[in-house]
Amino acid sequence: MKTFLQIVAEDIYSKVGNDLANTAIVFPNKRARLFFNEHLASQSDTPLWSPAYISISELFQQLSPYKLGDPIQLVCEVYKVFCQATEKIETLDDFYFWGELLISDFDDVDKNLVNADKLFCNLRQLKEMDDFSFLTDEQVAIIKQFFKNFNIDRETELKRRFISLWNKLGEVYTNYRQRLHTLGIAYEGMMYREVIEHLQADKLPYNRYIFVGFNVLNEVEKTLFKQLQTAGKAMFYWDYDTFYTQPAQASLPYIHEAGEFILRNMALFPNELSPELFDQLRKEKKISYIASPTENGQARYLPQWIREVVGNNNNNLKENAVVLCNEALLLPILHSIPEEVKHANITMGFPLSQTPTYSFVCRLLELQLNGYRQHNRYEFRYVVNVLRHPFTRQLSPHAEALEKELTKKNRFFPTTNELQADEWLNELFTPHTDAQSLCQYLSEMLCKASAIYRIVPTEDDEEREESASEDVFSQLMR
Repeated sequence: MKTFLQIVAEDIYSKVGNDLANTAIVFPNKRARLFFNEHLASQSDTPLWSPAYISISELFQQLSPYKLGDPIQLVCEVYKVFCQATEKIETLDDFYFWGELLISDFDDVDKNLVNADKLFCNLRQLKEMDDFSFLTDEQVAIIKQFFKNFNIDRETELKRRFISLWNKLGEVYTNYRQRLHTLGIAYEGMMYREVIEHLQADKLPYNRYIFVGFNVLNEVEKTLFKQLQTAGKAMFYWDYDTFYTQPAQASLPYIHEAGEFILRNMALFPNELSPELFDQLRKEKKISYIASPTENGQARYLPQWIREVVGNNNNNLKENAVVLCNEALLLPILHSIPEEVKHANITMGFPLSQTPTYSFVCRLLELQLNGYRQHNRYEFRYVVNVLRHPFTRQLSPHAEALEKELTKKNRFFPTTNELQADEWLNELFTPHTDAQSLCQYLSEMLCKASAIYRIVPTEDDEEREESASEDVFSQLMR
């Protein structure tokens, strides 16, 4: 069975041919471009220019005069605007989570081209907080579970505070956008809205934009698609199954809810592919069930499964996927991958909290904030936690011996002189009492620890690099 990307590559090549230099293929994210490029290259026996591959976010960034703001900076800027507008004294720590939600709401407002002035109008004028006739008794009861002082009939502190805050959101939204404009940065929604409000489709850099694999569209994306469609510069490829889009029948007296958005999209932007290509769900499947007493047992079975499915054909690996129902199994799965698998495409995020780097930073912070005592002494338990960390063991030849010595002598509060047995331990156990010094200390320790992951290039590596540089033109053509 051909994959969706393979079908799209064949169709694009049949319609566009070798005229791909002025074509941009837009995906919802970055992951699909590598596989798609392989399928497209396989369509031709001669070299061809690769089209431009961009994500929808990259497309808007290319067309925008703004730079995408750093998330922390964006929260700090909205914090300044919020405090000025509301005249509230609130710490940045308390505001941070609320600030992220606020930016997320502003992002939704802009991506859906909502009239912000009407959205953030005065609730007192609208009387929405005084008229609860639209609520059922059950809904009122649910609200009371969350807000115990909620009362429909009388004015409460909750109502006053909510209305007071809501009355300022319009001002915060407007002033925040003005401040970001001055700084030359933007959150994603602001960037999208600015681009679409000034977009001139005939002046875009590519002659043809091909949108592949989208699903739920916001209003900004719909407007972009419409303008490019009107200008004759757009092609659309939707990935779906006809099971979700078939009209209501006796066996299924309603349209499947999972097909609602794809039906809307195809009504506005017709699919380049025939519906017959997407009738796969109802076809017979081969499914095997393998019992396992534990979740780790599933991970341990993986090598055997790979050898049975893939066999000696290592190229067949690309056509198989391991889908985890429990993300906590990622590490056991990674450790279970057999040696014959040279490359693995991990499609899920790996939590920072499970990395050695995270635990290293946490132990250093505990050492400096909680473990340091007067007269240049550290508390034993914090010292041992640092000495036992894998980074310390690999960078200091004296770490293990020092730990044993401190344990043997019962040194509950060792001095810095006792701990600084080599250059690495000297920097590691140097006290830092102020915030700026502590941040610099953590940065330097991480830079030194990164040496563990550096790979020194061999002569073979250098030869491969030279060979690769000679073939770069042919790779680009291919």
